[in-house]
Amino acid sequence: RFNDDGEPAGSAGRPMLALLESRDLDGVMVIVTRYFGGIKLGVGGLIRAYGGSAGKCLDQGEWQKKVRWLRCELVADFDLSGTVHQLLDRYGAEKQSESFSERGMVLQLSLTESSLEPLRKDLAEASRGQAKLWLSR
Repeated sequence: RFNDDGEPAGSAGRPMLALLESRDLDGVMVIVTRYFGGIKLGVGGLIRAYGGSAGKCLDQGEWQKKVRWLRCELVADFDLSGTVHQLLDRYGAEKQSESFSERGMVLQLSLTESSLEPLRKDLAEASRGQAKLWLSR
């Protein structure tokens, strides 16, 4: 969403929103404050002023990528422990807990969303389908 806050319609918020969309940014807020110095810029000048100021802010900002983490459960036979732990390390999974039951070893994990399917595939190959990984509730 955008707001022109008293400027002519579409001359302030819209160019800043268009800039965010062109850079495929989400979850970002840009605020530009313009102090009137006696010179009337016109709609075109306002668009350039607000869009340009927002662009400079985005160019000079420090960025951190948001990564979605998932909670998962993994069940595997005891004899697959070494293989499972190697794969968990490879994909940067964080082990929250590990227990043992009649089903084998049971691990509660945190895992990035982008790693879920590749890890699932590699686990299936390495365990011949015996290790199971699914999202926790």
